[in-house]
Amino acid sequence: MAAYTVEGIYTFADDGEQRSARLFFSDGKLRQVFGFTEGDAGAPREIIPQTGDMFTVYETWYELDSSGAVSNTVHEIGETLTFGNDMFTWEELYAAAGNYIVGFLVADMDGNITPVYTKIEVK
Repeated sequence: MAAYTVEGIYTFADDGEQRSARLFFSDGKLRQVFGFTEGDAGAPREIIPQTGDMFTVYETWYELDSSGAVSNTVHEIGETLTFGNDMFTWEELYAAAGNYIVGFLVADMDGNITPVYTKIEVK
């Protein structure tokens, strides 16, 4: 079973506290939320979303040089999602025509992360 993650900022509705967080999805549904008390470091703690809590998505963009290699990585604050009575879901859609970089970050049990990227063209 594949698992997908989204990184961002979790904001608690009751006190406005914010922390770095990661949403975990599988089979099209949100399965778990983990927050980090020290940026992206420190031990993760599970968060049980409450109605009104918010999650602001971190967007990552890759700039390419003239040879098509990644020359710069840009991180931006994206859309903010508000938790309601139903958990978030995702659905698969066909990609729009264009050039893309697809990547995976693979982590081993020691926390070592290996990135793998490739370019694809959707026609």
